[in-house]
Amino acid sequence: MTSLRTVIDVGIGDLLPARTDLTELHVRAGSDAARVELRRTAPACAFAGTGPTKVLVTGFQPFPADGWHENVSAVAVTAMNPANVRGAQVMRLVLPVEYDRAAAEVIDVIARCAPDVVISFGQGGSAIALEHTAYNLQDTGEVPGGVPDNRGIVRAAQPIDDAGPAERTTLLPLDAIERALVAIGEAPEHSTDPGRYICNNVMYQDVAHLAGRGRGGFIHLPYTTTFDDATRARFGKIVEVAIQATVDD
Repeated sequence: MTSLRTVIDVGIGDLLPARTDLTELHVRAGSDAARVELRRTAPACAFAGTGPTKVLVTGFQPFPADGWHENVSAVAVTAMNPANVRGAQVMRLVLPVEYDRAAAEVIDVIARCAPDVVISFGQGGSAIALEHTAYNLQDTGEVPGGVPDNRGIVRAAQPIDDAGPAERTTLLPLDAIERALVAIGEAPEHSTDPGRYICNNVMYQDVAHLAGRGRGGFIHLPYTTTFDDATRARFGKIVEVAIQATVDD
């Protein structure tokens, strides 16, 4: 216990004596909140669709931990229809907004399920951002006190991989994805700054674990708070088009 934080250790069995295979635990203490994903087993290698190329797409749980709306990346990933992508089987995964566990889940699925392509999506700014570079750094020091992940962890000036390079470049065909998105009326932008938070963590590991064997990278979607049917369909289509452009390139 310090002036900045109180750490409480509680057995999961005491909090959730009868939890399911996948459970979200929400904890509140005054103005503080945490949202933790609990899995009994690793995600199944559940690819849907037909075709030789195996594609993993990922989104994120709501952020911040006490956020009142869905995360646009999870909406997009769950709204896309694998049957609309030619030549590919698609696995969809929603990740926890946690520094260590988000990237670890992607690494685990790459090792167990052997996707040829991984496209990760996150909640971004005002536009679709096609990310070129991931950085070996965890830092939200631009915000006073830093930005905690959904488990309450704050990191500043810490590397993702002590032995890794300072930067890793996307393995996705961003120009082809841009052309395909423009063709459906979207206005994507190229970006070299994915932040130094969980999205950057995931992109760094996507690229690291697919280098020399597949394609991987990250796309930020516009920050959105309300999701009617048309909005869900739009973001699902964006994911489908990004996958198709990557498979066809």
